[in-house]
Amino acid sequence: MTGRALPAPARPIFDRLLPPMLLGFAPLAFASLLALPGPAPAAAPCVVPATPVVAPLGKPQPLPITLKADDKTELSADYYAPMGVKDELVPGVLLVHDQGRTTDDLRDLAETLASKGLGVLLLELRAHGANAKPDYNWKDSDEKQQKAIWAFASKDVQAGAEFLAGRKELHRSKLIVIGHGKGCSLAIEQALRNHNTLATVLIEPAKKVYDFDLTKSLTELDGIPTLLVCGKGGKKEMAQVQEACTPKNVAEPSCEVSCLSSPAEKVLEDKKLAKTVFLFLAQHME
Repeated sequence: MTGRALPAPARPIFDRLLPPMLLGFAPLAFASLLALPGPAPAAAPCVVPATPVVAPLGKPQPLPITLKADDKTELSADYYAPMGVKDELVPGVLLVHDQGRTTDDLRDLAETLASKGLGVLLLELRAHGANAKPDYNWKDSDEKQQKAIWAFASKDVQAGAEFLAGRKELHRSKLIVIGHGKGCSLAIEQALRNHNTLATVLIEPAKKVYDFDLTKSLTELDGIPTLLVCGKGGKKEMAQVQEACTPKNVAEPSCEVSCLSSPAEKVLEDKKLAKTVFLFLAQHME
């Protein structure tokens, strides 16, 4: 909102009442009058500057960006810069949503991690959400087309990792990859490709996605700290996955399991999710 401009100052009253030839004597004539006590002058009108729209105190704000995968596909994404960090390089976090879903599912988690001092990229996969097109979108594609889309989506995740590696405020050799549902397959594949992976978090991971096998991939990921997050009733299944991918001669497995009280379909809404994820990551960021 723009403030109202100040009106032009009015000519003094004696300018309007006295002939020009007497104006030179006007100050003397009015000197005594000005010395007399009188009412205080009215305050001049104030120009009020436009008030910016600000976010609630302490809430990270996304920076909309455009990524380009190596096949020239352009992708919309949101980057959350780390809050409260000045002269320290911090890890970058890459969030990968579920198949057929959007970044809205993971936005609360992104905001929480950014508020804790991590740089977070909320990536929307091709043919999903803001990156869907009338002739190229997940919902209207058949099974064969969806499989092709998912295969190329690995390029999207790679583009996201490269973006984080190029940020000056982030540590390029400390990448954290977090996936949800079937998006965990892309997250693990990226972790296996990237030698700078610090840790991975898999939220309600799918055990099979086309040619992807969760247990086999976690075995290959051995040595990289990994957290499997599941909802109520999923602990037994995730414990079996953990056991299957952990070498028998290892005292402390690199794969951990955390079971929340919410059902599987409500895990992303669980208030303990962000805290659980951050506490796990904090153990491996030193």
